[in-house]
Amino acid sequence: MGSYSFQQVGGTMVTATVAAGTPLIWTTACCYPASGTITLAAGDTTASAVFGPNCGDLKFNGTSFPLTCQ
Repeated sequence: MGSYSFQQVGGTMVTATVAAGTPLIWTTACCYPASGTITLAAGDTTASAVFGPNCGDLKFNGTSFPLTCQ
């Protein structure tokens, strides 16, 4: 949990936050988080990436993006 900010030269600062109540949980059987949420913010725009409940499940702003381990 915590926050990380980054910015390209001349670009908008982007902040990624993982709240204490929804931490990223990793399991040995999956190469992606099994659960947890990352909130992204850039200026006045926000987005949410929610992992789980199964390995490879990701919803970005409510849209499913299935992930596969390579």
